[in-house]
Amino acid sequence: MSLAKQFAIKERFQLRFEADAFNIFNQPDFDAPNNNVTFFPYYSGPPSIPPQGSLGIIQHTIGSPRFLQLSLHLFF
Repeated sequence: MSLAKQFAIKERFQLRFEADAFNIFNQPDFDAPNNNVTFFPYYSGPPSIPPQGSLGIIQHTIGSPRFLQLSLHLFF
C-alpha cells in the first residue's frame, strides 16, 4: 500500500512525500512443516512416554513482518 502527496514550491521545485507499507495486514506465511524423523534404534516394546521430536511442527515463517517506509523527494 502506498500513499503519496506532491507539493508545488514556486514554479521550479516540487516536493513529493511518500509513505509505503509492506505486508500491511501482517498476514503470516508459514514454512513447510519439519520432517525431522527420529526412529528408535533400540526399541524394546511399547513406549511409556510419547516419542520426542519435531515431526510435523511448523517452526518458521516465510517473508517479512510489517515494514513502513517514508520518503521525501525534491524535484528541480
